[in-house]
Amino acid sequence: MSTDFDMQRLDEKLGQFQSHISLVTSPSEWLSANIDNICLAWEETLSLSKDELVDVKRFLYPRLFTYTFARLKGCADAKLLLDFQTNISLCIHFDDVTLLRHYRSLKETLWAFLNRARAHSKGHPATNTTGENINKLLRLDVLSLAARILALVSDGRRKKAFLNQRDSDAQTLLDLLQHILDLPELEIVRPSILRILLELSKRSGLCPTSLILQGVEPRGTESVTAGSFGDIWQGTFAGNAVAIKVMRIDSTYTDKGLKIIDVAQGLNYLHNFDPPVIHGDLRGTNILVTPDKRASIADFGLCTLAGVSLLQFTPTSTAFQCTNLLWLAPEFFQFEENGNETPRQSLATDIYSYACVCFEVRIHLEYKFDDGLQLTLR
Repeated sequence: MSTDFDMQRLDEKLGQFQSHISLVTSPSEWLSANIDNICLAWEETLSLSKDELVDVKRFLYPRLFTYTFARLKGCADAKLLLDFQTNISLCIHFDDVTLLRHYRSLKETLWAFLNRARAHSKGHPATNTTGENINKLLRLDVLSLAARILALVSDGRRKKAFLNQRDSDAQTLLDLLQHILDLPELEIVRPSILRILLELSKRSGLCPTSLILQGVEPRGTESVTAGSFGDIWQGTFAGNAVAIKVMRIDSTYTDKGLKIIDVAQGLNYLHNFDPPVIHGDLRGTNILVTPDKRASIADFGLCTLAGVSLLQFTPTSTAFQCTNLLWLAPEFFQFEENGNETPRQSLATDIYSYACVCFEVRIHLEYKFDDGLQLTLR
């Protein structure tokens, strides 16, 4: 049986996990590393075999599951532990999408058994688990939830099953995705989760329930005025007169915004090599879109390594003539005539080109070259 000190150590260890594996690009590998970390904490603190955690990798909240299981094993009530194992066994064989749809009930089940275990151990030091430690392991469990979703949609067959959910099943999944988006500490997964949420919302015709204010009643059959991005209606809420702004959502602009995030992540990936990789010719025509609507940087013809044989740009150089002047940073046009210092590519010039790409997307840039090097905008 585990001691109070063992439980406190397990509590602390379950709230700690860092991995060099990217949750966004390698979610399946991240999930495996997460489970290995949990099993190691189990063996080191409780001196129990990790074989007892054989089902933990199938559970949505592996750290809360492990902590609750440990508390129940230390409880004198054997029937309580048996009830827990019976309840858990019912969901072990669910497919991935069904598991995600039951995320609320599974968490409520774990909390219920944890509170019953605490009641049996009332007065023991091990019951004094700090809220901070519980919050830490819950945050890691939500990260695990996000990784499960990303791993699921990276597989074509399972992604199709996920996006084919409708009615209440789709609503439950949309609420889960929105819950992940609302947590500020999960910013690393936000672009990927947002993309999935938008696609499921578009296919199901639903949106997260948290985005809907209940009890608002519109008045009349027409809006009273309109702005650039929405219409204003009269209405009532809780018996009071209110103005209701109905946004006009441009899904095309949202899709482009997500692609801009993809380009930023790709550029960040290049710039974090050692030495950093400079693209050197970032522009709209060098960004390709994959079948699943992800943006990818292409055309590395002018690519260089920072600090290693950087290309020099002068009006007569091949590099200058091969690139597109509209996306070049201003310093490339401020070269010295006496031949001393000539402009070179850098991380900063890539960032300037990226800003031009954002500008290009935002205003639907059309360009032409003439003697004055002018831009024609529409």
